[in-house]
Amino acid sequence: VDAGKTRLERLAHHKLAAQAQELERELWNVAARKIFSQEADQWYDDLEREWLHYAREITQPRRRPARRKGTAQALTAETVERATRAVSELGSMDVPVASSGNDSVPIYDDEPTNAKELAAHPEKEAILKSSVLEIDQLISMDVGILISEAEERRLLADKENILRSKMVYKRKYMQVDGKERFHKWKSRLAVVGAGQEPGLDTVWNTFSPTIGFTAIRTMIALMCDPKYAVESYDLSGAFLGTRLENQAVYVRLPANVGEYSNRVIRLTRLVYGLKNSGAGFMKQLGEEILKFEEPVQSTAAGKGAQSSRIELVRFHRLKSDMCVYVYKDDLGREMYFLSYVDDIVFASTDEQLRDRFFQHLGKTWQVTREGTLDRFLAINFSRSADGWTWSASLKGYVDKIVARFSLQDAKPVKTPLEPGFIITEADFDVEATEDMKSELRSLIGSIGYATLALRYDVAYAVSVLSRYLVRPCRKIIEAARRVIVYLHSTRDFSITWTSSPEEHEHATANILFGSVDASFAMDPMTRRSHGGYINFLNHGAVSWKSGLQQVVTLSSCEAEYIALCSSICEVMYIRNLLQELGFAQNEPTLVWEDNKACILLAEQESSSAGRCKHIDIKFRFVAEALKDRIVRVRYTPSDMNLADLLTKALPPATFHKLVTMSRDRKGLANYVDQTDVNVVICPDLFMILGV
Repeated sequence: VDAGKTRLERLAHHKLAAQAQELERELWNVAARKIFSQEADQWYDDLEREWLHYAREITQPRRRPARRKGTAQALTAETVERATRAVSELGSMDVPVASSGNDSVPIYDDEPTNAKELAAHPEKEAILKSSVLEIDQLISMDVGILISEAEERRLLADKENILRSKMVYKRKYMQVDGKERFHKWKSRLAVVGAGQEPGLDTVWNTFSPTIGFTAIRTMIALMCDPKYAVESYDLSGAFLGTRLENQAVYVRLPANVGEYSNRVIRLTRLVYGLKNSGAGFMKQLGEEILKFEEPVQSTAAGKGAQSSRIELVRFHRLKSDMCVYVYKDDLGREMYFLSYVDDIVFASTDEQLRDRFFQHLGKTWQVTREGTLDRFLAINFSRSADGWTWSASLKGYVDKIVARFSLQDAKPVKTPLEPGFIITEADFDVEATEDMKSELRSLIGSIGYATLALRYDVAYAVSVLSRYLVRPCRKIIEAARRVIVYLHSTRDFSITWTSSPEEHEHATANILFGSVDASFAMDPMTRRSHGGYINFLNHGAVSWKSGLQQVVTLSSCEAEYIALCSSICEVMYIRNLLQELGFAQNEPTLVWEDNKACILLAEQESSSAGRCKHIDIKFRFVAEALKDRIVRVRYTPSDMNLADLLTKALPPATFHKLVTMSRDRKGLANYVDQTDVNVVICPDLFMILGV
């Protein structure tokens, strides 16, 4: 389409396309309120004129047929189809770009997103059956009150906001013999909450917390003990079990749902899609958890005698993560509750106490017990027979994204990026197209989640490539595809957390330690340094980060110092989390660093009048952390620094060595047991370093 056009002509073309898409959204918002009114025919005439005006600039002009009396409905259908086809040629995730041929229907990841895709889906019957089950569940739970036709006309006359709704279809998977297999189709009624005005239709603050992956991994690492039974649960219809208070929300049900098609209901409970659904559900979930009380007999020593009394023990909510709740009593019983919306990981030491707790939750929601934890947020978990070891992998997720980008037959690679990979201004000699931007966003989104969840070995690659989402080039796209090929080549990658009775006996279990590194002036275009850190608990990684530093540093010492600051912030968070969970760290956390000048600066063994006097005061809390014995920083050679994985594109041999060390229990034990290198302070060293 853009062949032979100048850059200004292409920009003008894309501007018109953007205007047409914006108009589409505005018009269909109006449609939601007017489509069932008496003025529908007149509205469709206005819609047709507006569509054809903008679509003519993008597509070939179409001859408008003369309207004949009595054909309003036929003309309306033709007009809507023509307008939709015009927008489809622009391309969006809402209206997929059709393939060649009149009968072809695009399907993204096999999950239908509209009626046309559903009609062409080979599993249409199973999907529609799941829709019926969803509607039956809504009816049985009394999520809303049906509005009469007279009341509906009054609402339309008063211009009340009636929200649209649609069915959302998702595949559900489960672990079978260690492999991820399709389980069932799941349908959800979702309200289009974009029509809600903050402060008018909903409260201003709709924030809803979700548990962080660091907290999830830390919790699993702590459960390397056979006394803990770790299981997964699901709250069926989580939002539907949550009361909707102090609001009147009207929703029009979608078509093809039987006798309730296109009916309007006033919600009495929250449903998916409302802007405040997440916040309302998490609030009520927290309230119900904290309401659970267990009577426990406790003994207290008095004057010359002991007295016993009954105490009511409750859960308490962590301050370091608002989605984690802990129960502990004087009988030694423990329960840990982690939730990501309606998906729950629950660990306990007492089966009967656990059952009483979920009976309490079952009064509000339908609780489904899924058994021993084996899958959570696309992460596959497995536990050893003796209960001392947990492992996590992303095999199923990797297989899906590999199939999505058709890279199953690509030649395996040994590293995520080519050794020494950098991006320079010369790589952007060709202007990026919208297709290139869309492709890169899909690639980065796919590998970005893998990095966030488990695959720290590609964290540096994701950090580098994600900087160019609005300005991609072919080199960056090919590099992102290479990362997926690497993930496929190493699909068996896993993180293993393990402990033993001997470690618990000698108090060496549940000890946190980390490693930090920085590459000075790594970005050739901004000359900013790249920092990274990784933290371990029970022989497995629980936290990592790789990113470009926010300031330009003047030396490798300064770059390392800023990276150390970020690492200590994360260490302090994990230490607080461990303390609230009941696994307090009694000694300073060991952090390995490969820059001796940085260690000197952190220990305040350098002059403030040297070359580091310009460092911002906010980074000086590193010295306070060392002084308060929160951390201790020790030197490690660069070839032994595990954080080197997160700061540069390494050669295959070095990369493989560090990845193996980070995953191998024996390698990590040797890493922790390195002899501390005491930096000898002398005037000559200050002269050399200039600090």
